[in-house]
Amino acid sequence: MKKIIFKSFLLLWTVLLACSCNDLLDEKAYDFVSPEQLGDSESAASQLVTGAYNTVITSFIAPGSYLYLTNMDCDYASGASWAFGNVGAGNPQGFWGIDHMWQGSYTLIHRANLGISKISAMSNLSQESKQDALAQLCFLKAWAYFNLVRNYGPVPIFRKSISEGEAMSQPRASVSDVYAHIIELLEQAEGMYSKDDAGFVVGHASNGAAKALLAKVYVTMASGAMSGVPIVVKGGNPNIFEPQPITHIAKTVAGYESFDPAKYYALARDKAWEVINEYTLFDNYMDVWAIGNRNKGEHIWMAQAISGDKDFGNTICQDYVGIFKEDGTMEGNWYGMRDHWYLLFEEQD
Repeated sequence: MKKIIFKSFLLLWTVLLACSCNDLLDEKAYDFVSPEQLGDSESAASQLVTGAYNTVITSFIAPGSYLYLTNMDCDYASGASWAFGNVGAGNPQGFWGIDHMWQGSYTLIHRANLGISKISAMSNLSQESKQDALAQLCFLKAWAYFNLVRNYGPVPIFRKSISEGEAMSQPRASVSDVYAHIIELLEQAEGMYSKDDAGFVVGHASNGAAKALLAKVYVTMASGAMSGVPIVVKGGNPNIFEPQPITHIAKTVAGYESFDPAKYYALARDKAWEVINEYTLFDNYMDVWAIGNRNKGEHIWMAQAISGDKDFGNTICQDYVGIFKEDGTMEGNWYGMRDHWYLLFEEQD
């Protein structure tokens, strides 16, 4: 009798399990909104743009790796030996965050591509806000590719999201093709609102940011293409008070051979002039770090971090300038610039 009851119970359980199998496999989103659920509205477009901007904080700024990979291998950077033992010594492969630049950049590109696809199909936006949203996503893509090409040389180009059918495995594009794509994106990004437009959102990039980045792209192409000309920098050993001129002979960076230095220096100059009169410099260096000066003055585009938040925080100010804790002690202030760097400037600078 017990065997019959047990077999009946087992059969009933099997039937119930089979009937509910499809329900168990249905994915239910509790704290995630898919792009398809956003709809067609100004708010939907804003969320897609915000999702892309979020990557700048979570993949680059909050982990602190972007600071190391872009600043530590510099003649003017200074700090404790423990901070300069890998990247600062020319050995980025020994750095714990070496993969962040690659992964973060392509995550940003993917999200921007997806946002471009969804926003392009929307019809309930004003033409101005739609153009601004698409231009901002183009700017973020250009910034990501600029990071990639300077650090890795030839890299894959994803013109649309893999969610929209782009093949995941892409060959590396040449350096010249990557730069051509960056320039194309930034020319589109110049369609963003200016920082003085009524529709501009503080913390987002403006068309001034697109122009400034494009000028930097041009000057990077020009400097990388130079060959056989003397390059004078000022530096020297720490025991020498005044920076000493040091002459190097330029060698063309691999992949930059097709760029004309004179052409791109001229383009950089002209584009920079479009930016210079739009922004003002702070009176002194410490004003750059003041919380009250965020998104003002010479700050063309800033990452919008949340103070003290481990996921959305910004460790750069703490690392360079330091912060005072409640007990009055300072935390941070580990890195800085050599005295030689400060001495490069005139009093009126």
